[in-house]
Amino acid sequence: MNKPNFSPFRLILRMMTPVVFSDFAPTLDGLLFEALSKRFPEKTDQELREDLKQYLAFNEELGVFHASSAMIGIDNAHGLVAKEYMRVDVLQNKLSDEMFSPKKRGGKYSKIVVAGGPTKKRLTSRPAYAAAYIAFDGLGDVSPIKALLETYVIGVGYDAQNINSGAFSECIEVALESDLSLFSEQKASRPLPAESEASGMTAMVRLLPPYYYGNLHKGVSPARIRVYHIDSLLKGTKS
Repeated sequence: MNKPNFSPFRLILRMMTPVVFSDFAPTLDGLLFEALSKRFPEKTDQELREDLKQYLAFNEELGVFHASSAMIGIDNAHGLVAKEYMRVDVLQNKLSDEMFSPKKRGGKYSKIVVAGGPTKKRLTSRPAYAAAYIAFDGLGDVSPIKALLETYVIGVGYDAQNINSGAFSECIEVALESDLSLFSEQKASRPLPAESEASGMTAMVRLLPPYYYGNLHKGVSPARIRVYHIDSLLKGTKS
């Protein structure tokens, strides 16, 4: 059941760094789940999902939160640009005494792999997208949602918490006349089960956060990359 203070909204994030998408675009409920897990690290996934219902409407019939997948916003000065995001390997345990101590009494150290020579590329690279804005639609209590994002979320997209990809500087609220978080003109706005009868890309999808593991379901998903002009996003449309 929706709470009296729940209303349709759009959040537009002003981006600072390129964003990395996985197989699917990130969803607003996934971001808020991440925020709540940082605020309440002792809670289980199920408890966090229950807490999330205080912020976002939950559709019992479809088994999903009213939270859309990410949309990319452009303006007249900044279009969508394909980028490449680079990162080094995680350094955890790489600087321990064991890594810098002889393995035998003879003073021999572990071998260092130098195959490929000094110019070999040893950084992990992923496709990324540079854009002026990332936007999400939702149905819920927008003020505390915005506060959660600004306090606990440092970036949007894959590995954002570790490499500062998808970092944003501002979160803009836009009130919507109707809820666009699940459907827009019968097109899926987020991953939905097949019984939703929404149009979209047929795929095996996860319906609840956290989205990086869990059961997969037959369903539909919006296009991974959806691009809209900022004027349309601010007006509350998707034209």
